[in-house]
This record gives sequence, C-alpha cells and structure tokens, in this order.
Amino acid sequence: GGDLSVIISNWGMTGASHEQGDLNGNGTVDGPDYSEVISYWDTGLPPEPPSGIPEPAMLSLLLLGGLVLVNRRKSAASR
Repeated sequence: GGDLSVIISNWGMTGASHEQGDLNGNGTVDGPDYSEVISYWDTGLPPEPPSGIPEPAMLSLLLLGGLVLVNRRKSAASR
C-alpha cells in the first residue's frame, strides 16, 4: 500500500528516483511503475523478516526489567 501511495503521489514526475516511485529506472513515475507494484500485490510473498539482533537500547531495557523482577522475587521470598 505504501509503495502504491508513493507512485500515485509522484505520478508524472520526471527525474524521479526509485524511492520516489520510478521502479523501472526510466526517470518517470508512470504506468509501468504502477504495473510493477500491482504485479506483486497480494502474491503471498512474505515481507523481509526483521533482524534477529535487538538494538542495544532494547537489550538494556530487557536486562533492566529482568533484574527488577529478580529483585522483587528475592524480596518477596525473604519476607
């Protein structure tokens, strides 16, 4: 859907880049670019899988959350 929106928003643009919707590299956002998007529409191809490596900030938050849970369990057990 996002790709189609880019094509429609930039329809007729000349000197366009791939990111601006020129999917076939002819310099213009036009019918062949639209056809390219439609040809892959609902093909059942899965999107790129997300990277399995978490960002450092997320890893730190997960580690901090785990430490808080461990501390709570130790406090509850000592009471």
